[in-house]
Amino acid sequence: MIDRRLRGRIGGILLALSLLIFPVAELRAQSTEVHDEDSSEVKKFGWLAYPYVFLSPETNLAFGLGGIVYFRLSPDHTIKPSSITPSAYYSINDQYDITIIPEFYLGSKFYIYSYVSTGLYIDKFYGLGPESREIDNPAYEHYTTVLQLNLQPQISKFIRAGLYSRALFKTISDPLTNPFILSGAVIGSEGGTSVGLGGVVARDTRDQRFYPTDGQLNEVRMVFYSRAWGSDYDYNKVEIDLRGYVSMGTEHKHVLGMQLYGVFCSSNTPFYDNAMLGGKTIMRGYYLGRYRDDALLAGQLEYRTRLWWRIGGVVFLGAGEVMPEMKQFKVKSLQYSYGFGLRFQFDVVEKIDIRADFGFGKGTSGVYFDVQQAF
Repeated sequence: MIDRRLRGRIGGILLALSLLIFPVAELRAQSTEVHDEDSSEVKKFGWLAYPYVFLSPETNLAFGLGGIVYFRLSPDHTIKPSSITPSAYYSINDQYDITIIPEFYLGSKFYIYSYVSTGLYIDKFYGLGPESREIDNPAYEHYTTVLQLNLQPQISKFIRAGLYSRALFKTISDPLTNPFILSGAVIGSEGGTSVGLGGVVARDTRDQRFYPTDGQLNEVRMVFYSRAWGSDYDYNKVEIDLRGYVSMGTEHKHVLGMQLYGVFCSSNTPFYDNAMLGGKTIMRGYYLGRYRDDALLAGQLEYRTRLWWRIGGVVFLGAGEVMPEMKQFKVKSLQYSYGFGLRFQFDVVEKIDIRADFGFGKGTSGVYFDVQQAF
């Protein structure tokens, strides 16, 4: 049996070696420019497909394929580009995941975000709270499908508001020997369906979508899960996501990104939909869900720069905590994360990157490979 630290190092080496595919991946990216005879504007279409390999304690050795298709639905270049982002992986211990994220900017009037994901996973649950302890048998197996639709009409030049809907289907196929799930001591230990409806308000002043160097993206989502529309559980969830970007130096070669993220759930939320710390976007270095509870508050700073040719680099620092409710927030319970990453810009016009991030936390680490920035 390979030691966890050694597995992590091997995973990091494999991922670093996979950076060698960047030039190959870029050759696979295709783009076309179609000139409208009645307009001087340019309509752009492009796509990228890339393979990747990773190794982690959660998945063991896994093989995946990612990509992005991006295009403009308006000849007006001030309208942000739309995209469809698919990804899939399969691991040697029979886990798999298929995810598709369509995101459309319909002129200056409408924005649509949707998310479709399904798979078989071996997850880990250590209990609730900021001081949940390591246990010998945190793993459990589940099938999960997530469907999400976010419709946002443009209210003004920078503000959108509209409908937020989400459905989560969870089947715990095997609790293995996880003591919390076997005992039924937590809400959601038998799986179930969560159907939520709510609203979302966003203010978007970013100068670019894929690599913002100035402006903000602030979004507030409130969702109500209810038996009235097919949910097995009644609970509420509020998410606040505040992002800002500042350009430093000339030609936007140095950018500082800032994010404050909060999740607040009612006390009857299923454990698998609680606020979770970690993952590939914020608090990188922590396994997603290692710490979870009804509330989460986290923030991060990321310095981004272009190093040479299309190669870029980032360093990041984050801090976060979960808690039963916001009034129980304690600075001494904060978890910290830090790390660095490499970027390869395969589209210099739209400024779309492939990223590899290496994150570290207290006694933990993670390696992340994805298209687009973490935030």
